[in-house]
Amino acid sequence: MRGRVMKAVVAAGLAALVFGALVAPALATDTIALTPSATTVRYGNELDLQPSVTATPVIPGDKITLQIMQGGDWVTYGEGLQVEDTDTIVPQSIFVNEEVAWPATFRALWIPKSGGGSVVATSDAVTVSMARYTKTKVTIGAPKTVRAKGASFAFTVSPVCAESLVKIWVVNSHGKTVTSTKILTDEFGHGSRTIKFGKAGRFTVLAQFLGNVWGKSSPV
Repeated sequence: MRGRVMKAVVAAGLAALVFGALVAPALATDTIALTPSATTVRYGNELDLQPSVTATPVIPGDKITLQIMQGGDWVTYGEGLQVEDTDTIVPQSIFVNEEVAWPATFRALWIPKSGGGSVVATSDAVTVSMARYTKTKVTIGAPKTVRAKGASFAFTVSPVCAESLVKIWVVNSHGKTVTSTKILTDEFGHGSRTIKFGKAGRFTVLAQFLGNVWGKSSPV
C-alpha cells in the first residue's frame, strides 16, 4: 500500500513539472526595428530613419548605431543616436543627395549603456529606393538690357536634380540657330552663361535640361 502511495506522489510530481513547462511564459527578447519615413525618395527629399526598441525601454546613455550596406559590407553611417533625457529615440534625418548610393539598405544596432559597449540587438535591414523626377523644366533669367556684344543669362533647373547639364540655343528671327552651347549647373540647379549675339536683332534663347539619374530631360 505504501509503495502505491509513493508511486502516485512521484507520478503527480512529474505531471506537475511537465504541466509547468508547458505553461511557463517565454522570456522577453530585446529587439530593435528600423522604420523609414518613406520607401521611395527623390533628390532633395528629407528621409527619416526611426529606430524603436521593444521589450526593454531604452534609457539615457543607450546608443543606436546606424549602418549602411556598401559593397557587400555593413558600414557605420553617421555618428549614431544617443538617448538623452527621455526614453525617446529621435530619428536619423538624411538629406537625399549623391553622398549615398541609392537604392540604399540600412539597419540599426542597439548598444545599451549597461552592456559595456556590446551590441545586444540588430534590426532587420530596410531598403529605400530612389525615383527620378519625371517632369522637369529650365527657367531662363534674362537681364534687363541685352547688348549685341554679350549679356549674362541665368538658368535654373527645377526640381533640383543635383549638378545638371543644360543645352542652350540662340535662334534668330528667321528660326535659324545662331549658336548653341552647354553648361553644367551647380548642385542646386543654378547656372549662368554669357551669350554673344554678334549684331542687333531679335533673338530667342532656348534651354533644355538633358536629364540625369535624378530627373528626366525637360522640354525645350
